[in-house]
Amino acid sequence: MLKQLKVKFNGIEYQCKRNYAAVLLFEELLGKSAFQITTTIKDTLYMHYAMLKANNDNFNYDFNNFITQYDIEKENNNDLFTIISAYLMELANDENRAIPSNDKKKAVKTKKV
Repeated sequence: MLKQLKVKFNGIEYQCKRNYAAVLLFEELLGKSAFQITTTIKDTLYMHYAMLKANNDNFNYDFNNFITQYDIEKENNNDLFTIISAYLMELANDENRAIPSNDKKKAVKTKKV
């Protein structure tokens, strides 16, 4: 199970981790709850940015510069979108597996009327 990820961005290795600091930064940047996160490109990129910004004191990019460099990284075969998204999916899968099977059944059980 991955707890954190190390990625290279503009030649520097950064820690990329989903934690409370990243979630709070995401909420501050977008003005909405992390519970309202969607799979839109905007939400996804802001979460990627928050995960890097919140966990690295030396990550000195504002969001616009981050997006510009993000595109450059992709052109240089460093597809951070895929790498970080895969990390988030693995975390979600790990968290889903951690729920006991009885709790999963309870969580999706609906009452028929």
